[in-house]
Amino acid sequence: QAANTIEAIEAGSRLFLIDEDTCATNFMIRDALMEKVVRREQEPITPFLNRIRPLYEEAGISVILVAGSSGLFFEKADLVIQMDNYLPYDITNQAKAAAREAAAGGAAARETLPPLPDFHRCPKGERGGSRQYGGERQREGERRRKIKVTGIDEFLLDRESVRLGQVEQLADREQTAALGYALLYLDEGLQHPERLAMGVVLHEEELNDVYLGKDMVLYADPTDNPAGQNFQIYVGALFPEGVSETRQLLDSPRQNGIAGHAVGITDYQPGAHYTYYFGSAWSKNDVRTFDEWKLRSEQTLRALAQPLTVTINP
Repeated sequence: QAANTIEAIEAGSRLFLIDEDTCATNFMIRDALMEKVVRREQEPITPFLNRIRPLYEEAGISVILVAGSSGLFFEKADLVIQMDNYLPYDITNQAKAAAREAAAGGAAARETLPPLPDFHRCPKGERGGSRQYGGERQREGERRRKIKVTGIDEFLLDRESVRLGQVEQLADREQTAALGYALLYLDEGLQHPERLAMGVVLHEEELNDVYLGKDMVLYADPTDNPAGQNFQIYVGALFPEGVSETRQLLDSPRQNGIAGHAVGITDYQPGAHYTYYFGSAWSKNDVRTFDEWKLRSEQTLRALAQPLTVTINP
């Protein structure tokens, strides 16, 4: 439902038609008792109740809501209509008075709408036998590139298989399709210079074991249970073509144990190709220390810069 709301805003909707019976309760409201038990900063979902006025006042989006079980929206509403024997009655004043009487501790704090995302990114159709995709027009007779999802862990870009079996966050085929179209967009070429960042996720348990080199970022990941596990996972990204800078990008607030990212940043030019490498190792197998992980990474970069050349004499 949250995704549908964002898509409707992106599509330019100025009116939401919502039936309470078909909505996710935890997305729509949180009552006063729940607010006391689970504090706002502990709950990742901001209820629609807290956004309904800012949506109208700041984004110009109205809402018509059919409600039958919760009166929490009365305080936010400009007009409350009751259906009685199929006849509509304006009960706004009555509902507002009841809402004020029921409110404990006075009026709710004024909510504001967070900055809306940049929605200027939609494929837009064109007349005259062409279509717009990723900023690049496809004309009649040009080969149409295809994305085909074969399963939750694989899609085909034209006839090339892209396997995602190690991406454990995928939950349904639509996510796989979205990744396919994102890759197609990148493969067709960005149309404007962009700053691109590539790197690794940092966890809040340990931010000291991060190495930022001129052409690599390395990290000793504490794993999801550092106290109970007697090993270390090493991860890293290598940039043989160089980057403008390497740095840490820390999130605020931190959520689900993720503190941010260690990244290399490069200035991409339209039509250019950029290659970087990602890898990992296990302290119980082939890389025993973080210093050894640095050494292996430096060796890999040297090998990429001076690849082995084999000459076969006939």
